[in-house]
Amino acid sequence: MTGAQVNGWNMPDPGYLMPAINSSNRTWNATSGSVEQPGTYAVDPSLTGAGCYFLAGGVYDFKAGFTQNGDFVSNELRPPDEPNMAAAGQPNMTTLRSDLTG
Repeated sequence: MTGAQVNGWNMPDPGYLMPAINSSNRTWNATSGSVEQPGTYAVDPSLTGAGCYFLAGGVYDFKAGFTQNGDFVSNELRPPDEPNMAAAGQPNMTTLRSDLTG
């Protein structure tokens, strides 16, 4: 068999320059649902629970590594019309001001 073999979805490199690394020391926010900010993390967050975390756009440097044996971490943005949770079980619904088009 000839050709290239890749696992999963492979996004081609568009050739954009890498943004500058934010050298600010950061601490992982242990609150589920938090948005983590780019920068340098000196301590491994060691995720082993059932939390959910989102990564803001930017460059992350985990000096002590990144261990994930649980929890959910995503760098994908949610759609603007997706409700978020203001309190457990109480959705904070988005109100549209006009019809959706597309």
